[in-house]
Amino acid sequence: MAAPSRIEAMIEAWFSHVETHPYVWRMPLRDTTGDPEVQALHAELQGRQRAADVALLGEHAPHLPAAELEPLGVLGEIIRASLTGLALWWLDHPETPGSTLVAAMHRVVHGIWA
Repeated sequence: MAAPSRIEAMIEAWFSHVETHPYVWRMPLRDTTGDPEVQALHAELQGRQRAADVALLGEHAPHLPAAELEPLGVLGEIIRASLTGLALWWLDHPETPGSTLVAAMHRVVHGIWA
């Protein structure tokens, strides 16, 4: 099953936003303090992203095992962690074309849909 165009558009929008606003992403993606409020914000942001990814997976790939989607959204965490990790890596390697990152994430997501 091919990934829906909505997922592909989400991946492209993610990397476009990171490219356009590189300094905005450094703080939310990298925990630079031990401050409990900052840690709570990071956990909340990660939980929201994971929940959105799980919802899209459940909607567009109903054949996926429920145990991999709930209660913690393991497959959603794979997508969330991949997007975050690539964004952080890209901030340190801006010479890499964004299209390369988008293509790599498409491969990851297409692998999950299969």
